[in-house]
Amino acid sequence: MNFVNDDPKKFTVSEIAKILGAREETVRNWIASGQLKGTKENGQWLVTLQKAPKGTIMDRLYSQTFKLFHELLQTYGRKPVKKETPKA
Repeated sequence: MNFVNDDPKKFTVSEIAKILGAREETVRNWIASGQLKGTKENGQWLVTLQKAPKGTIMDRLYSQTFKLFHELLQTYGRKPVKKETPKA
């Protein structure tokens, strides 16, 4: 399912820890070991949400984020907006 806004979202270490139920130190270790790709901006680590191979930490983050998004939509009685695909 495609959504109107496909722009990547950057998450802080704290946000990732909350989404995955991990400690912030663990998230920093994942970044340090290369299991999550992060960039340091203004002294803060940020990870850009993106599709990743199954079984990776990024895949887990991606899946959990969209699960939370759908739960919020259901809570507020809204449905995801599908992109119109051009007919060939």
